[in-house]
Amino acid sequence: IDWKRYRSLGDLFEQSAKAFAGKPAYYNMGRSISFGELDIMTRNAGAWLQSKGQSQGAGVAVMLPNCLEYLWVWWGANKLGAIEVPVNNAYKGSFLEHVVNNSGARLMVVDRELAPRLLAIEERLTKLETVLLHGGNGDEPPPTFRRLQALPFDRLYARQESDPGVDVRPHEIAAVMYTSGTTGPSKGVMMPHAQGYFASDEGAHLVRLEESDVYYTCSPFFHVNAQMLTV
Repeated sequence: IDWKRYRSLGDLFEQSAKAFAGKPAYYNMGRSISFGELDIMTRNAGAWLQSKGQSQGAGVAVMLPNCLEYLWVWWGANKLGAIEVPVNNAYKGSFLEHVVNNSGARLMVVDRELAPRLLAIEERLTKLETVLLHGGNGDEPPPTFRRLQALPFDRLYARQESDPGVDVRPHEIAAVMYTSGTTGPSKGVMMPHAQGYFASDEGAHLVRLEESDVYYTCSPFFHVNAQMLTV
């Protein structure tokens, strides 16, 4: 692996966006986005996260269904050097409380349908400050959080074509993924940019992926299969 060429997952994606700007990067539920468009959206997302005080090494929790917007948050955080914290969409109560508190995330992106689970444990969330709400028709009032600041998802791409301008290195943490919690509280596994790149590159070689192939992702984006192999 040429770390002089690919210092981080953000670098890898930016180079892919330049090489394949007009080509489709992802299809999801009848929607598609090109590499070039996705690069713009992730830059905007990273810049907005930075404007909200998220910095290199800060955790950004994500509790979304599989959707294109998940990618904006994921790689926007990567470009900023922030840490993506994918959250199992089935979590609620003490399971959800543990992951959000243990990760140290001050900002969380959550689907509106899942937001009531946060509301139910709001008083026990010791570090979370801001919730970015995804989904809905835009006319629905946000859940009435008592302490947390709730913002609409479209804030994420309000800073047009900005760039966080952060130098992220291979050993820095790209994601903290939590174990299933079957034998006790979920453990956070720190996964650096180098690991993400190596796993993806090795997986592509093992199944002999080529440029014209379309790779189907059946796993939830919060799962390691999607995080390291198919996305």
